[in-house]
Amino acid sequence: MISVRRIQIDEGELFKRMRLTALCESPFAFASTYETALRRSPESWSEQANSTAQGSERCTFRSMVLSLRVRLHSTAPIILVFS
Repeated sequence: MISVRRIQIDEGELFKRMRLTALCESPFAFASTYETALRRSPESWSEQANSTAQGSERCTFRSMVLSLRVRLHSTAPIILVFS
């Protein structure tokens, strides 16, 4: 089963983990680097997460896959930007 939802206000830590994972897996898909992202403040992550959790210009979605066989949750970031 796959569940997809938009991130919510105050999920800056979740947004940070998703972004860092995406930067590791697809570094050429972003203008920033993993090393630069690691130096960001917690406030910076929260601010960006909150801005994509509401409004209509940008949004971030989280997907979650549940494997019923082994009862293991895994997450994969899905980041969509609308303009």
